[in-house]
Amino acid sequence: MGLGSDFYAGSAGSMGQALFEGYLGIEKTGDELSIEPRLGMESVRVHIHYPVNGRFLSYDYRFDEESDKITLSIESDFPQNGTLKILNPWASPVAAQSPSHQLVVLLDGKEVGFGRESKNQDEYIVIKPDLSKGKIEIFLKLPI
Repeated sequence: MGLGSDFYAGSAGSMGQALFEGYLGIEKTGDELSIEPRLGMESVRVHIHYPVNGRFLSYDYRFDEESDKITLSIESDFPQNGTLKILNPWASPVAAQSPSHQLVVLLDGKEVGFGRESKNQDEYIVIKPDLSKGKIEIFLKLPI
């Protein structure tokens, strides 16, 4: 009585997995961590604890419409660098053809190199930072 459907746990687990691995883009394989948020111009704060190995991941993703900038603060206790792929909210066929906008990526205030990766019709900004702690800022630099 009042226990709900026999399928509830499986449904809740599937929804949780879709949310964490899909939308929030968190993928853990052993001690390897990959973060690929598909947030675009949304903002979110996440904290996940993995009870099996006692590890945690926390990130705060903000898109500031006024400054047209993404800020991502990360903290975790994973032992090695990971991969970070951020959905490029400025990517469009028109923007790709316009050399007047330069994408800038800062890691803890210093400009860093980055890659670009396409999946279907989306473009991702790819960097391999230390995921233990850091602040990533991404913005478009307009011509002077």
